[in-house]
Amino acid sequence: MRNAKRAAALITCIGMILVLFISSAYVVHEAGHACAGEHCEVCVRVEAVKAMLYGFTLLAGAVLSMRAILSFRHVLHVMAGRRLCSQCTLVSWKVRLDD
Repeated sequence: MRNAKRAAALITCIGMILVLFISSAYVVHEAGHACAGEHCEVCVRVEAVKAMLYGFTLLAGAVLSMRAILSFRHVLHVMAGRRLCSQCTLVSWKVRLDD
């Protein structure tokens, strides 16, 4: 089950990278096209691709921000755990070790 989830995540990531690369290549290819005027079909498609790329940029920024917050939270949790373990001694628990 775990390997299937990893494979699905990998395929999704590869698919997203391909979509981003092909979309960027389309925008670069059509950047200097002969515009037909106000209702140019190529211009409409280029603007749609630019909007999609902008959406992916916002999504990537949100994901990276969330990952940074979760990593910082994990570091704080680990530091608190070490502090807690250093305070837990046999003396603090009042354990008698005599036979």
